[in-house]
This record gives sequence, C-alpha cells and structure tokens, in this order.
Amino acid sequence: MGTAGLAWDVGDYISAARMNQKDELVGTGAEIAGISPTYPGQQAFCTATGSGFTVDTLYQRNAANTAWNAVGALSGAVNANLVKFSTPTSADFTIPGAGTIAVSSGASPDNMRDNNTGTSWLSNNEANPWARIDTGATRLLGAVRIYWGGTSAETPNSFKIQVSDDAVTWADVLSRTAEPALGAYTTYEFNVVYKRYVRVIAQETLAMRINEFHYYTRVTEDAIANHGHGLLS
Repeated sequence: MGTAGLAWDVGDYISAARMNQKDELVGTGAEIAGISPTYPGQQAFCTATGSGFTVDTLYQRNAANTAWNAVGALSGAVNANLVKFSTPTSADFTIPGAGTIAVSSGASPDNMRDNNTGTSWLSNNEANPWARIDTGATRLLGAVRIYWGGTSAETPNSFKIQVSDDAVTWADVLSRTAEPALGAYTTYEFNVVYKRYVRVIAQETLAMRINEFHYYTRVTEDAIANHGHGLLS
C-alpha cells in the first residue's frame, strides 16, 4: 500500500506471480489476457494494443469476473511509464485535487474549497441540494472528503456521491443512508472512475451545510522508470 505522500516501497509493486486485491497490473494486451487468476474489480493498464485490449486504456474486471471492461483512455500525461497505484484507499489518494465549485443554491460555495473548516456553504431549503466540483479535465477519481460542520438539521441522512463526464448525466459511485459524523472530515472511497465532475447530492429536502468538499485523484509516480517494478513479467 502507498503511504501518505506517496512514499513507495518495493512491496507496492507487482508482478503476475505476486498479485492481490490491492494490485493494479500494468502490461501489454497479450499479458493482460493471460492474467490468472482474476477477480471482480481487478484493474489493468494496457501498454500495447493486442488480444482485444487497447493501448493507454485502463480496464477493470466485471462483477461476474467473466470479462475486462474498459474504464477509459488515459491522457499522454498519465501513462504506463508514470503510473503504478493500488486500488483506492485514503492512503493512496493523499492530495486533494484542484477544481471549481458549483452548487444548487445558496451563497459562498467557495467556502467549501478554502481549506478552512470554520467557513461553510449553506443551500436553500430545497429538494436534493447538491455541490459539484469541476476538476477541469477527465481524470481518475477514487475518493472525496467532506467536512460536515452543520447541525443535524443541516446534514442529510441520505445522500449520494455521483460522477459525470458533462455535468448533465450522472452516475452513482456511493450511497449513504445514515447521518455522517458532524464536526469532522469523512473520506468516502469508491471504485476508480475516469470522469471530470464529482458531486454530493442529498436525497431529501433540507438546507444542507458543508464546510469543506475535496476530491482525490491519483498522482503520477515515476515508479516503473525509476524502480523497475510494476510491469507484468
């Protein structure tokens, strides 16, 4: 597992002979096709087209463990020579990403992005209030962190974390049906997605208060080039 600040050790890197459910494999299409055993949710990054896999694309094993599904094509800035990560945990997603905030209603939405838990945004009393972050580009997302600083009346008992390519069509990545801890940060982890927008949306009517709202993205690490680990062998 990566530790805070992405301080890597040899135990983080993988090979075909030593893999577990925290590994993200990196290899050619032919190498990915030959991975055995496989498990639901397993991820692999393709370095060369072949065997039905496309170069510079992240794949994930489906829930039935019968096929690899393409998660998305990665940009030239994020490629197999720069990336080696575990599946999402708060230890791996250590640096909050930049972005701009938008909300369903209410004043001072930028208070959620000022790294000051003493300030907050409060929506109008409305159905399904939401706060959305535009990360600025499509990227790998795996966690959000929210500081719920309001009263119980200002905090949803039911809410979702959703992601989108265009801020129009949204997909759920996490749902909660209990009031979160108040006056503290809570990190919500989810399966890695390749999207631009992320939002928290209440599933009830209230004036929702949030003090801080951050997303976490994978930060490139020159693991393979510098350490010689991470390739399938």
